[in-house]
Amino acid sequence: MDKKLIPGLALLVGAGLLFASVVAYAVLLEVVLWNALLGVLGLGLVIVGVVSLRREMGSIFRQRRAEVSLFTLGLVGIYISVGYFSLVYPLRFDMTEAGLHSLSGQTTKMLQRLERPVHIVFFHSHQMKETVELYELFAKESDNVTVEFYDPALNPAQARLHGIRFPGTAVMMSEERRREVNGDGEADIANGILRISQGA
Repeated sequence: MDKKLIPGLALLVGAGLLFASVVAYAVLLEVVLWNALLGVLGLGLVIVGVVSLRREMGSIFRQRRAEVSLFTLGLVGIYISVGYFSLVYPLRFDMTEAGLHSLSGQTTKMLQRLERPVHIVFFHSHQMKETVELYELFAKESDNVTVEFYDPALNPAQARLHGIRFPGTAVMMSEERRREVNGDGEADIANGILRISQGA
């Protein structure tokens, strides 16, 4: 392999790794060790590539300054647009075979048949991300289900108002009825919603 190609390859591979790290962070919304290492490795390769190619890149930028600037602005515009639309119109696809990140067909049918509105106040800790997402799925599936989220450590007044002392408890209300649900599984939540809506 020609030694002149190595800095260019380092730059391309580094940019790819850096981009993969940013995308992984955008999907996971948390810093994971492998993701951070991927980002650091990508940034290191980009720096090595840019330093090695600074003379060649300098002449390219001088000759084609307008083209490079427009291309860069276009890419930045595309990234900003994709990020904006992903926030405004969040799409979620469950690609697991067992459907781990979607509601079962039985639960979906039950939610579509709800006749009375059910309001849920769920008290959670920062470690209960999956349960919060599960409650959000219930709210998205039916217009008759609304959910509020509170951390009792950060909102002690709301916890006292509802008589809750510990995270992991949901208060379900429908008309004049009130019910507490402590389970964090789909079946527990669905049973709570069904019972409170039927007055059981």
